[in-house]
Amino acid sequence: MNKSLLIFYLFTSIFSFGQTFSKISNVTKIESKLNEKLKSFSSISCRFIETINSSMYNSPKKNEGKIYYKKINKIRWEYLSPKKEIILIDGEKIKIKRNNKIIKTKPNIRMFKKMQFLIIELLNGDFINNKNYIKNYYENKLFYKISITSNRLSKYISSIEILFNKKNLQPNSIKIIQTNTDQIEYRLSTIIINKEISNAKFTKF
Repeated sequence: MNKSLLIFYLFTSIFSFGQTFSKISNVTKIESKLNEKLKSFSSISCRFIETINSSMYNSPKKNEGKIYYKKINKIRWEYLSPKKEIILIDGEKIKIKRNNKIIKTKPNIRMFKKMQFLIIELLNGDFINNKNYIKNYYENKLFYKISITSNRLSKYISSIEILFNKKNLQPNSIKIIQTNTDQIEYRLSTIIINKEISNAKFTKF
């Protein structure tokens, strides 16, 4: 066998093994550890790569950006490339800037509030004790994976999958699943925990 081909097969098998998850039956200890860790986060900032798989597209669409989160109810969702968009959520106030223009049309407040509530629950760990969610826990050598389903998520979302790094319990990725073909995944990197973030970050573009 060609040497380069052999290396390719070895790499593929290792990668595939790393992505194989087994279901965890006794989750009490893991839930306790995750809950304690996530509750200790007063702020989170990170970069993300958003991958959109949709039956409407011939190939996946990718966007890059930054997320800032601060207790309580403050989110800055900033797309940097290729599209330019900033969404500011500060409690009850929502602002949007797209392609350097402030959007004056009022957004769908109900939808934004539901997504805001969901994002905050994922980041602060409230989803763990939320009895409205059905949660299944899985693991491999590197990650815990939590699959969340509920008819209260959204009529557009069938389930959500979150990966947590087993070493530091930080979120690694969030996948929002509508159907088998329609999914959005956020890969997180350069995660900074509990660093002071100015309140202006959530009110000014």
